[in-house]
Amino acid sequence: MNATERAWTEAICTGAGQPPDGRSVEVLDLAHRRLEALPDGLGRCSELRELQLYDNRLSQLPADLGTCARLTRLSLARNAFQQVPPVVAECLDLEWLILGENELRDLPTSLGALRKLETVDLAHNRFEVVPDVVREWSAIRGFLYLGDNRLSRIPDWIGTFRTLRYLGLDANALQELPTTLGDCAALQELRLQHNRLTDLPPSLDQLQDLRELHLRDNRFAVVPDALRESPTLELLDLRANPLTKIPTWLADLPALRKLDLRWTASPREDATLAALGERGVRVLV
Repeated sequence: MNATERAWTEAICTGAGQPPDGRSVEVLDLAHRRLEALPDGLGRCSELRELQLYDNRLSQLPADLGTCARLTRLSLARNAFQQVPPVVAECLDLEWLILGENELRDLPTSLGALRKLETVDLAHNRFEVVPDVVREWSAIRGFLYLGDNRLSRIPDWIGTFRTLRYLGLDANALQELPTTLGDCAALQELRLQHNRLTDLPPSLDQLQDLRELHLRDNRFAVVPDALRESPTLELLDLRANPLTKIPTWLADLPALRKLDLRWTASPREDATLAALGERGVRVLV
């Protein structure tokens, strides 16, 4: 943080007014400040690239934020937003948009204009359906977090996210997944823990780059057969499922490094588990 950034931070947090020159301000870290509002004038920070507003009491943003044409990272997590302020859609260079831990139920269609997004966090909100505008971000190559909402289904268009590497759908009310999820060919980590799933679609055998799969606390009575051909799977978390047996093909997963079977009814002594242990796989039962 340079001297100008410190001066701006102090001015905003104390309400003393903004210093006149904001051209050297690239990062403003205003997290954990108990702010209920931001003053106008942020638009004078023409070089602002990152704005951290995590853990405040904000429900609105100043209209001139849209003139910060270089802004690439915006964190609004853990505030009091019930709606996304319209000005966010004007920040066309955004790559990171963090909206977790608010009171959001929907997103404005105007956010579809944000075509450079790489990471979007919508977790810990009140979404009952995946907002339709999310489909406009199918070019994301990083992370999409939708965990801890009230989702009961995932739309078929999730399959258009062919470059997405991380998908978080944990802590929802999902009973099934769309077949099109198998089209998300670049997925490396898939988080599905704390749902109501009993099986996975066979199409998931197309996820040839998948490395971590989190299935804890679902309703799997058997290990999903869709994982039989998973050449890159390193971590498989099956904790707290009603499993009673272990398929022999688990021992054939070439990249497996950790298998977590704690809080299941699976046998503690099993030939497949023994074979995995001999191979150096960390097996937790």
